Amino acid sequence: MRKALLIPALLAVVALAMMPLAHAEVIQNEKYPLDMMFGFVDNDGNPHMLHLTGYLHVLYAYTLDNAGGFHMKMHSQPQGVSGEDLFTGAKYQGTGVTQWEQNGKVGTEYTYINNFRMIGQGKAPSFLLHQTIHFTINANGELTANVDNYRLVIK
Repeated sequence: MRKALLIPALLAVVALAMMPLAHAEVIQNEKYPLDMMFGFVDNDGNPHMLHLTGYLHVLYAYTLDNAGGFHMKMHSQPQGVSGEDLFTGAKYQGTGVTQWEQNGKVGTEYTYINNFRMIGQGKAPSFLLHQTIHFTINANGELTANVDNYRLVIK
């Protein structure tokens, strides 16, 4: 399993542990501080290392159904995310949306879609990080579908 699947899978396990035993939707609205580094090479071969700060607003919804299954959704977007290129000093503003959904009973189905944009100020290049991950595991524990697409578009 690739590293990109580990974090969402761990979040799913934590979310299941937090779910009440009732058959009701639980919604959590959270705000997490963001302080991270992100590196990329632009179309001209120039390296960039951004220091990003701000917050991620995350909305979680969990539901248990009457058939013993579960449904989880997460929606997040950056709030006040800005960055500075440690090589050039260029400034960036973050925007985008990340969503994941997981449904399960005996098997599981998981979908993760991430669109994260950094808008370069002045002559700094802007970029879009797009990820799509989907997998399905049937009741026998067999992987029956697997998609893992990742691309970085620099403008």
